[in-house]
Amino acid sequence: MSRRLRSGLTVIETLVVCTLLGLLTTGMVMVFASYGRHARITQMRRDYIDQAQKGMVRLEQEMSNSSSTYLSIGTNYVIFPSAQTSLATGLVLNSEGKLMWQRWICYAVDTATSEFWRGETTIATPAATPGTAPALTAFSKSRKRLSYPGLSLSVAAGTAGGLYVVTLKVGDKTNQVSITSQIGVRN
Repeated sequence: MSRRLRSGLTVIETLVVCTLLGLLTTGMVMVFASYGRHARITQMRRDYIDQAQKGMVRLEQEMSNSSSTYLSIGTNYVIFPSAQTSLATGLVLNSEGKLMWQRWICYAVDTATSEFWRGETTIATPAATPGTAPALTAFSKSRKRLSYPGLSLSVAAGTAGGLYVVTLKVGDKTNQVSITSQIGVRN
């Protein structure tokens, strides 16, 4: 008797193979979708860290050349005078070697718009005593966003040595980045 070799698959075998391939494909799609979601979250967190670091570095540079005497600290903001006409220039001194205050600088987190921002206003007549810090609204025209979304900015009262602990939080409710720095200011 001759045996006939069967070539091809039965309908049942074909259905089993298709089902297994479908399950495998579905699993791979889910893995890749999960990877994409995690990659987006990781990139968003990196962006938050980058924005927070840039904002904190600039705040440290400007605040360190200020004076604890004239510092104004509030909920989510800090206002201080600067003896520089811009961040790129040196300190302006009078003939006696005292700082000549040129402008007021404000760093703040607006919880209504979720922005961490910086603003400045010039001092009409630069002097060795800058006067009283302007209100937060005085900085609205020069306001520039440094980070979004901003969550909070807190400045702990300074020590006798003029050290202030500044904490900046940016991000969303599930991805928060917090940066804390000690900033020494002039007495």
